[in-house]
Amino acid sequence: SQVVRPDGIVADCTAGNGCDTEFLCGLCGSGFVYAFDIQPEAIESADSRLKTAKLTNYRLINDSHHRFRDYYDGKIDAAVFNLGFLPAGDKSIVTVAETTLKAIDAVCDMLVPGGIAAVAGYLSHSGGQAEWDAVLSHSQKYDQKMMNVVYLRMNNQRNSPPELIIIEKRK
Repeated sequence: SQVVRPDGIVADCTAGNGCDTEFLCGLCGSGFVYAFDIQPEAIESADSRLKTAKLTNYRLINDSHHRFRDYYDGKIDAAVFNLGFLPAGDKSIVTVAETTLKAIDAVCDMLVPGGIAAVAGYLSHSGGQAEWDAVLSHSQKYDQKMMNVVYLRMNNQRNSPPELIIIEKRK
């Protein structure tokens, strides 16, 4: 909320059921949200949620987040990722490192100075830990003069709590 301008452009790179998309629509006011998901069921669920909330400043895109630049190629204030699977959906359809890393690189390149990408990793599903390990390793490659990278994890929680990486484009 501290980096999104009232007319900003933001990305929900894993729309899911639309919770983050709804939140982002509220943050950017007269701006716009691009929300991606590879599952038609997720797009339908998010669309229903956003229409119920009477929001109009969004575009739901049934495609992989790594193709973001095919839909918008300007600057963005922020991006969010929730890696894993669609809650209450088919748990065999998951995010994967190959496309996730491309998407993170794309949004980091598109960030305005001071903009952030927040990447939450849910590790309990098959392949979740491997994807997260790839994201963690990849995030270390960013030049410290260009990006600040913060890694957060809950140390006292059981049952694979989510972990978070925040990438800030330096001013």
